[in-house]
Amino acid sequence: MNNVLKSGFTLAEVLITLAIIGVIATITIPALIGNVDSQKNKAAMKVAYSNIAQAIKLLQLDGFIFTDNSHFMDALSSKMNYSKKCTSSNSLGNCWSSNSDIYAGLDPVSIGDSIVLNNGQFIGIAQGVDPSTDSDYKGDAVLMVDSNGIKPPNKICQDIFYLVYYQDKYLVKPPHDGKVLVGLDEISPTCDGSWINN
Repeated sequence: MNNVLKSGFTLAEVLITLAIIGVIATITIPALIGNVDSQKNKAAMKVAYSNIAQAIKLLQLDGFIFTDNSHFMDALSSKMNYSKKCTSSNSLGNCWSSNSDIYAGLDPVSIGDSIVLNNGQFIGIAQGVDPSTDSDYKGDAVLMVDSNGIKPPNKICQDIFYLVYYQDKYLVKPPHDGKVLVGLDEISPTCDGSWINN
């Protein structure tokens, strides 16, 4: 009788190896997905920023003079491809969701005149901020941009960003220190605008 030793893995060894792989996958895959989503949101915000900056350059060529938020939003929207336009009285439920839970950290009355771009992004005037007198802004208008529209996470500094418009320079950029105030509530103390450079 030949005694042949067969080499191989036992069932227990295979199951232990699969369990270890499963634990590692459970830990790493959500982080990878979160990073991919973050990069998608930043890329979408760069697209929105570019579109807004181009529209503002066209306003400059037309000799646009800022008078108030509504006038600014009308002029800005005339230079952009949008599918829907809303006034401050009907923005919620038309251009922005009327579900108050969907925009975590936002005061619903802070959304003014708005447009929905053809690519699904939302752009609106942030109400409750007077950038001409508020030392945190020192600009003319504050825009709120949801870079992926109604899709989650709908959170400040993840897919909702603020941009300040400066009439004297025909320039739009994030608030200088990243602090975003709506009404009396500071809702975004850590949104530093680094998405522009990353």
